[in-house]
Amino acid sequence: MAGPFEEYLRLPSAQPRSADLDNPRTYPPRPNPTVNAEVLRAERTRDDLVASTIASGQAGALVLAHLRGVMVSVQGACTLTTWTEGPTTVLPVADVVALFELPRDLDGEPRVTYVRWDVLARVCGSACWRWIPDIDPPRVITRRWPSDDELEIVRGLSLPEPQGSLQRPRDR
Repeated sequence: MAGPFEEYLRLPSAQPRSADLDNPRTYPPRPNPTVNAEVLRAERTRDDLVASTIASGQAGALVLAHLRGVMVSVQGACTLTTWTEGPTTVLPVADVVALFELPRDLDGEPRVTYVRWDVLARVCGSACWRWIPDIDPPRVITRRWPSDDELEIVRGLSLPEPQGSLQRPRDR
């Protein structure tokens, strides 16, 4: 009997053609200036959201995830955000999501899985988050953490840890 990961791989769009952008196990590299501009724009919006939650007396009610740039190859960089298991989180749209799973027992270690946004969206997006209207750049708010079956699929399509962070862009 095939598990969820094997069933997902049978879908035509999940079949890797080569080590290219269509391969869900390949980082989607883009030019560093493009990634830096997106990070700067997203962080400005995040700062506005933080100010709004403070002004409304709801500071700490949500986790407002950061967007950062990471080097993925000599060909360029991509955007990355982190979603931690547990709290309701507002995620900026990113090329890659780092899923931070909490340990299952006191002696356990946390687990980080890097996965492309498009893969995560296809596996569990509409069940795990909803789009927040009228925010630019776009963001989602989490509804629930991926199920064990969804996590199995995502882990099977995960990416290696990125090489390193880009220097944080500055306002000019």
